[in-house]
Amino acid sequence: MSVKETLEKLTELAEGVARRAGFVLVDVRFGQLGRKRTLEVTIFKPEGPVGLDDCQALSRSLESELEALSPPVVEGSFLLAVQSPGIERELRTDREFAVFAGHTVQVRLRQAAAGLGDTFHGTLLGKAGDRILVGNPVADRQAGRNGPAARPTAGEPAPEKLEIELAKIARVRLFPAAGKSAGPSGKMEHQFTGNH
Repeated sequence: MSVKETLEKLTELAEGVARRAGFVLVDVRFGQLGRKRTLEVTIFKPEGPVGLDDCQALSRSLESELEALSPPVVEGSFLLAVQSPGIERELRTDREFAVFAGHTVQVRLRQAAAGLGDTFHGTLLGKAGDRILVGNPVADRQAGRNGPAARPTAGEPAPEKLEIELAKIARVRLFPAAGKSAGPSGKMEHQFTGNH
């Protein structure tokens, strides 16, 4: 089985386990932690932050499902890591754009947009093809990591909705609301042997 096919099977399995526990699956991917191979499962809870207890419970449920599979989906041992998406997660996949539609995101453009500059935040309304739609965009006036943000163009108001081609975007990430605590986040890891 190819890595892509393995990830598709694992995603299907993890999605079912997450849904039954009241979570939304954000991502499943293989990683590396030193010499150990990892299987990273990222979950989201629409009604609040994902905590360590949530990660631990889902990790146990997922481990039980993986152990019950014969033949195993993943050969050999690996570290199973169940985690929250984090409050400033960069969005890259169609799944992530769908899961976080309705949430506040920060968008950094490759070139400044009229009325907004090169960095702004707003409500992610969705993704269609090679474009995203952001509602109520507001210019960010603080300096970015790569120097000062480009200032909005004077005299040009920001639009109510902005449709942007992905090719014009440097980064889209979750943007925590000012003055709001994102709450605790969690990550649960433990060694798992996929061989029976």
